[in-house]
Amino acid sequence: MNSNIKQKYLRHLDELISEAQSLPIGSRRERVYTPCSGNESYETVEFLMFAEFVQWRTSAASVLDAVVPRTSIHRKAVDAFPDLKNNLYSRNYGVSFLKSIRHAFEQGLFEDISSQIDAEISAEYLNQAEALLSYSRPSDRGEVAAAVITGAVLEHGLRMLYGKLEPKEPVESDGKALTLGGLIEALKKRAVFNELTAKHLRAWADIRNTAAHGRFDEFTRPQVEKMVAGVTDFLARHG
Repeated sequence: MNSNIKQKYLRHLDELISEAQSLPIGSRRERVYTPCSGNESYETVEFLMFAEFVQWRTSAASVLDAVVPRTSIHRKAVDAFPDLKNNLYSRNYGVSFLKSIRHAFEQGLFEDISSQIDAEISAEYLNQAEALLSYSRPSDRGEVAAAVITGAVLEHGLRMLYGKLEPKEPVESDGKALTLGGLIEALKKRAVFNELTAKHLRAWADIRNTAAHGRFDEFTRPQVEKMVAGVTDFLARHG
């Protein structure tokens, strides 16, 4: 996960842990019946004000759903979080659970190792593309190689996203693997990203294709520079 996005979720978790301590508390008198003696008495019971508690609980459940993977052993507890009652025990349990999840999330324990390695490899290729743009002379046409490399990284990233879809989608069309354009349309259809993002992806796919087929006059170095920056940002947000 991109470090900026990770820090955002960590801040959300910190805020929720802090907010829990300031949730307003009410109290009521409840009658208590003791079957053995037949005696009745009254005791004061404290509870969390319902509206404020539900707002906190809903926010916490949303953040937990975002940071805890579906395959985690903690998913049952996450899925049950919206059922917490507005009493002090539930609040204390919720805070302890949030603290535990925050620690595990900060340590990267929810991140798939293979995905981390894959992200590092993609980042290295994008660094190579940036170096080609930064250090090659105009006559070297470094933007050509940069466009091909960045396009390959983009296609790989889109295939990874496509493979994570639930329910699964077919990986072939008419017996052939989906093209870069086909991946873009399939992922947009499943609402992985919107039409505006799809337009950017199509433009980058066009640059990659023209570079790979030797049509070097159909794109410019500034366009490739924007492509590298755009693909880097896209993978950071969707990787």
